[in-house]
Amino acid sequence: MHGNRYIGSTDNIEARVNRHNKGKSKYTKGRRPWRLVYSEEYNTRREAMAREKILKSGQGRKWLDEILAKTHHGWVPKRSNGPDCKSGGLVPS
Repeated sequence: MHGNRYIGSTDNIEARVNRHNKGKSKYTKGRRPWRLVYSEEYNTRREAMAREKILKSGQGRKWLDEILAKTHHGWVPKRSNGPDCKSGGLVPS
């Protein structure tokens, strides 16, 4: 893995990953294919969007990079983030 990540929220995570892998998102189109490596569930869209904002912050990216480094051998963070009620991260396969 080369450290690209996409952080977002959605009410249908499988459909969202499929849209990214079909090239329907400008940000992720050139980095396909993507796979889900982390997700969290929330009761409301508002909660999910608040968590998404945290994960996109410098402190949130650092926390997520630490999780990915422990759980995904070879994860090397890259300084980038992108804009998905679940919050989670996708990385190129």
